[in-house]
Amino acid sequence: MLTDYYGARDSKNADYHELKVNQKLPIGDLNFMAKVGYQNTRNLAGDQGDYAIGLNRDFSLPGAGKPIEGFNAGVIFTDTFNVEDQEFYISSSDRDVNDKKLTFYVKRTW
Repeated sequence: MLTDYYGARDSKNADYHELKVNQKLPIGDLNFMAKVGYQNTRNLAGDQGDYAIGLNRDFSLPGAGKPIEGFNAGVIFTDTFNVEDQEFYISSSDRDVNDKKLTFYVKRTW
């Protein structure tokens, strides 16, 4: 993405690069995901790296005659590193948006 960083002034050509691996595991139909990325916000103090690691599983639900497919449930851990200016990531409600997060989810795609 080569554009302004969320509309911030003087941030033209902000970019984000990521390396991601997805692998089906031989146990329990689980999928493994890991990624590392780096964000460069030109002319801002928002440069940072991030990583994530998680497990998920595809499944379907019983339906009237035919199963309803396209569901996925999982857990993912995310964190940041090499943050240029931590104050850049404090929200207006004084919350650190770069805190470590463990997220559980269920989603459906079609």
